[in-house]
Amino acid sequence: MYFNNSSFLYGSAGNGWRLHLKFDVNKYCSNRPAAVFRITNIYATSDDEAVDYAIKRAGLVNNLFTLMMQGNGSFFAVVVFDKNKKAAQFRPIQPNYVGNLLKWINQGHFIRTYYDALKDSNSYLKLYIKLLTDAMNEEDKIIKYYRLWIVLEGIASIKNYEKEEMKKWNGDVVKNKKGDTVYVGDKSLDIVFELIRRSSLYSEDFFKVESITTPKEFLSVCYQRRCCAAHHGSCVCEDLQKCNLTKKEMKRCSENMIVHGNPKDVFSDKILWNLQLLTFSIVKNEMEQTYGKVIKETDYISRLIQ
Repeated sequence: MYFNNSSFLYGSAGNGWRLHLKFDVNKYCSNRPAAVFRITNIYATSDDEAVDYAIKRAGLVNNLFTLMMQGNGSFFAVVVFDKNKKAAQFRPIQPNYVGNLLKWINQGHFIRTYYDALKDSNSYLKLYIKLLTDAMNEEDKIIKYYRLWIVLEGIASIKNYEKEEMKKWNGDVVKNKKGDTVYVGDKSLDIVFELIRRSSLYSEDFFKVESITTPKEFLSVCYQRRCCAAHHGSCVCEDLQKCNLTKKEMKRCSENMIVHGNPKDVFSDKILWNLQLLTFSIVKNEMEQTYGKVIKETDYISRLIQ
């Protein structure tokens, strides 16, 4: 089944019959870029149960592609075909689609391995790829900092770094003024820093954005914005009672509150853009360590030929 320019939805429902469902072009854009997930052979006691099952399965596929492509697809409608009743239902989910074009076929990512591994599991990774989709669909930039940080903090908390020696980016052990070894502890900024440091996914240069010079400074700015989102719901840099510039982390955040171009565009905030790249890389790294690297269909076919 597919959407076409005549604003009808066509679909084969089995037994040689075909449905023609009128699509209201005035309510839903006919040129809306779309992909269709076809979930077949569902046995359910009601249409609602069938819809819930299908969205759950399709949602996992969508979240996996969000992880691979950073292309925030979201569902805007469901069509239910009942083969026994020879009837169909069209159910709009959200009239204002805010997702991104799903460029999956062109990219050719072969994700079946990940789908099979996650579909019936309770893996923590299923949660975090879902949270990534939520972050990609978030339009408020400060809230987006919060959503991305939740993913990093959640994964870092699983690693149990608390009793590990705290180290600098280059691996040197951190000492206090008395010369005693400092341990990572359970503070969000410290465990996320340790997660990023151990991943070895990026060099120090990646974190040199605006006037920021080190990975810890970069993460402290992101964490401060996460805190503003959590405690105030927005940036409070203009309220000097809440944004206390005598605190170095708030001062650094305020000094780097620089937007190039459209303030609603993630690309215009270089810090947010790098945080997004970093978060996706960390989750992909977790997936690869657990289930192996994803390959493209073209590479898969080449291996079969060889």
